[in-house]
Parts: sequence; structure tokens; C-alpha cells
Amino acid sequence: VAAVAAAGPEDLGGARASAAVGPLSLSAHAANEERDPGGYRLLGAVAVLDLGPFLKVRAEAARSRGALFARGGAAGFSRSEDGGYAFGAAGTDGEADALHLEARGALGPVSAEAWWREREAGFSDAEFQEPLAARERGAEVRATLGPIEGALLVAERRGVDPGAPLAPVLLDRLTLVARAGWRGERLGLAVEGVHVERDAPVSGEET
Repeated sequence: VAAVAAAGPEDLGGARASAAVGPLSLSAHAANEERDPGGYRLLGAVAVLDLGPFLKVRAEAARSRGALFARGGAAGFSRSEDGGYAFGAAGTDGEADALHLEARGALGPVSAEAWWREREAGFSDAEFQEPLAARERGAEVRATLGPIEGALLVAERRGVDPGAPLAPVLLDRLTLVARAGWRGERLGLAVEGVHVERDAPVSGEET
């Protein structure tokens, strides 16, 4: 548990708790930042079921209120709308939810993983800042038989286009990938096909 009181109108606090029973682990976390103007709050919980290489499932749910001001990592920046007189993080003062589900496993020469992630518009934490509702879902299957390997991937992404950092532009894209390869002692050969369908920002497809 941590809490910090600033000299100005700002108070920070947070807590994290976790427990594990056999292959199941649970954790919960909370953070609260009261500042003038605005504020930020994050509540989250994570559940992980780890059955070794055979199956691992992770579920995470979170709710944020407001926008996190000091974000870490490569995306840790603030923006100004008045020429530098005041700074803030992009977002809203409302509440938004996020739900992430992931599973992966392997059986013999075949391995697979699948994911479904949704974040409402306005969700904010140290990793995500969503001015538009975001959704990511897909699955990938890989197989290896001696020197031959193959993979199939289906991935859908809907949310802010990362190629337009100055304004939130909707990106809606479906990607299909098929790959096969052979690997020898001194030589390898691979063939890959990619098909992309877009509904936004413009409609179209390419292969």
C-alpha cells in the first residue's frame, strides 16, 4: 500500500493484493489520484489459470475514471491544447471498462493461442489511452513436423489508427496470414500469404 500527499491540491494512493492456490492465482489492484482540476482512478483484477504447457488462461478486467496524467514507457508524454500554458492527458472525465481474455496451449507438435480484448472509449492506464472504443481478437495455430513448420493467423483490430497520432482516426482491419516453411541444416525456405481487409479509415482489401 502506498500513499503520497503533495503540497498542492494533489493526493495519490494505491494498493495491490494477490493470492494463489495451486494453478490458480488472483490479484487485485487500485490506484487513485486526486488533483485540481480533474482526477484519476483505476480498479482492476486479474485471474490466471496455469496448467503448464498444456493450457494457460489469463483474464483481466479494469475500470478507469478520468485520464492518467503521468504515463510511463515510450508513450509517457503530455499534450497541450493552449500553446504550453497547461498540459494534460487525452481522455475524458467519465468511466470506462476494459476486458482482456487470453489463452495459449500446446499438445505435441501443435500449439495455439487466442485472445479477445475490448476497451471502451476513455479507458486510460499506463499502457493504453483510448479516445475511441478498441477491440482486438484473433487466434493463431502453429505446427512443426520435423523440418516442416506451418502457421495460420486470424487477427481483427478496431480502434485508433497508430499511423495518425495527431487526431483519433478509426482503424478497422482484419488480417489473415498463412505461412509454411522448411528448414535444413544449411538452407531454409518459407512461403507466406497475407490478406488484409479494411473497413476504416477507407474500405478495401489487399493480398
